[in-house]
Amino acid sequence: MKKITIIGAGLTGLTLGALLARKGHEVTILEKEGRVGGLARTYEFDGQFYDPGPHEFCTDNPVLIEMLKSILGDDFRICHKKAAQFFMRRMIDFPVRPLHFFGQMDKVLILKIMAELVYFRFKNLVCETMDYSFEHWVTNRFGSTMYDLYFKPYTEKVWGIDPSMLDPRTASERIAFNSVFDIILQTLSYSLFNKEQYGSAHSPLKYTFYYARRGIGHLCDKLLEECEAAGCKVELNWELESATIKDSKAHSITSAAGDVQEGFDVLVNTVPITVLNSALDRDDLNTDLRFRSMVFCYLDVPAPELDNFHWIYFPEKKYSFQRITDFSHFNADMTKEGHTGLCAEIACFEEDELWHMDDSKIVEKTIKELLASGLLKSGEGVKGWITREKHAYPLQINGFIEHVATSVEYIKTIPNLVASGRQGLFKYCNMNECMEMAIELADSIDKDKEHSFSLDSTWKGAHNVQIKEKTTKKSEAKKSAPKKSAPKKTSTKSATKSTAKKTTKKKITDA
Repeated sequence: MKKITIIGAGLTGLTLGALLARKGHEVTILEKEGRVGGLARTYEFDGQFYDPGPHEFCTDNPVLIEMLKSILGDDFRICHKKAAQFFMRRMIDFPVRPLHFFGQMDKVLILKIMAELVYFRFKNLVCETMDYSFEHWVTNRFGSTMYDLYFKPYTEKVWGIDPSMLDPRTASERIAFNSVFDIILQTLSYSLFNKEQYGSAHSPLKYTFYYARRGIGHLCDKLLEECEAAGCKVELNWELESATIKDSKAHSITSAAGDVQEGFDVLVNTVPITVLNSALDRDDLNTDLRFRSMVFCYLDVPAPELDNFHWIYFPEKKYSFQRITDFSHFNADMTKEGHTGLCAEIACFEEDELWHMDDSKIVEKTIKELLASGLLKSGEGVKGWITREKHAYPLQINGFIEHVATSVEYIKTIPNLVASGRQGLFKYCNMNECMEMAIELADSIDKDKEHSFSLDSTWKGAHNVQIKEKTTKKSEAKKSAPKKSAPKKTSTKSATKSTAKKTTKKKITDA
């Protein structure tokens, strides 16, 4: 039996804690907030339930599906996705049906787009294409017109920096198709054989998804029950402040309130990797690691239905939000009869004016934009609430994986310290991957097996890109993303301070 301490009671931490406690290990989970869930939490306002964006499971992993069914029981819900993009005042199905899309657009514009698509398709077949950035990846596959019209404004809105400064692997991971021709072939294949595309983590050709009744927070509450039933201890309002290294191992951790946890055999971090680096007195590792923040605006609309979509993307910059989710369609008992529950996702940085804007003004702004779109017919009787998430998306500037790998290599020099999860590995992954990482890590810790620290995408083709770094782009990216100046820490947080260096993978062992 091992004594294991897990920092963070999000989906990864709770799943890992429950699995290890069931195996007979002594597990403690430490959570900064006053409730569990992390990014996977549900808010209740005026009798309605809201998730911060759609928190659906799209997976064909039988082990994970059975685990979800076992945990949720009758609260496990199956849905069939219906999504759209609101583009140029037209509602376009998502995934895009090319003939439907082209049929709604200006014919001259379509001819220009088609000419570019044919040109770049031919060029890619006969010439080696180098992908310097997100901009190059998209332009090399979809042409400059589609890039300028659609991809560039949407990407700038989501990430807050110029797409030329984003790593090309961001595109290869998040855009599931390599070209319009790929879209046509895969869509046709789905139409003929009804086979969903689970080979790609982010393919829109997955129409079946699973949801928890009353929202994702209910799943986390059930996981908490599983943890406590198995003897796992969960401490709330415990914020990591510092970590002590002794004899090259993680010896103790201290909270902001001064509470000390020590004597663990294994320490698992699932909170933002930047927080762990700071606790280890290695702020130098955070220089190129930034998070994109998010403001969530929840609206209670006294109308039974606004549209028949689960969620709608808004790529144009005239709308501050990037996506609207309608929870009345989730078959999850989240809305009151005769009401609609919406969530608008608005990306920003902590330094932006929007982050500090009064809640009522954000609600007013969101309602005004929805009225302008025509999706909302009347603002009368609409109520709104705001939540903010500081670490919503890892900002994937050029070379970000190499920057993360530097932190991971340092963590690997501490044999009883492991990083995992979306936040812990600075990894833009979905919930199913978070739980799958927890399942794998629980087995590794239980059986003293080596842990992989995988930074790769779940999509097997995600990194099939030719990357050539341009130092000018990299330096521009650093300048573009706003940074907070942190004072140099003078307190010593480790008894034996190590420098980051390359090492071979080490086995997790009893201390």
